[in-house]
Amino acid sequence: MAESIWARVNGPAELGAFVREVRERAEMTQEQLADAIGADRKYVYQVESGQGTRYALRLFALLRELDVDIQVRTR
Repeated sequence: MAESIWARVNGPAELGAFVREVRERAEMTQEQLADAIGADRKYVYQVESGQGTRYALRLFALLRELDVDIQVRTR
């Protein structure tokens, strides 16, 4: 990946959209990414579709309450 990309994420949906964009730019399938991290494709799908777990939803709520911003970027 030559061009670095970044995003400000405020919840699971925005984080999932960023993961999807980075994966697609890397020309990887969900299956390939899942294999690379030792997970199944369903997990990657859930992340990319913004399906927040109770932990993730509470974490983002905590960060919002503290007025904390998260930025993610490719290396």
